[in-house]
Amino acid sequence: MKTVIDRTYPRNLEMSNKVIYFIMTAVAASKQAMERTLDGFRAFTSLLRGAKEKGVIYGTGAWTVGDIKGNEAMNRAREIGKSDLNRIAYVQPLKTFVLLCKEE
Repeated sequence: MKTVIDRTYPRNLEMSNKVIYFIMTAVAASKQAMERTLDGFRAFTSLLRGAKEKGVIYGTGAWTVGDIKGNEAMNRAREIGKSDLNRIAYVQPLKTFVLLCKEE
């Protein structure tokens, strides 16, 4: 989380009025186990002017590299990428991903 804040805070003004997708992967087998992490990211993005959450994708059961391949979360993320590909900026800390997309 600190990595996200450190990388995005200097660009705070550039990140205003964005649509946000949260894409999270974890070893956990349930979405509920990931909610506390998501709450932290939501708290941070609530400070961005005009930010709107558009969706959350949970990639559960990802223990080792490649476990997420073929997972429904990967397919959903791919579809989001295809529809908003030219408007996405990535911030990538560890295993949790935050996609920030320009408002349509």
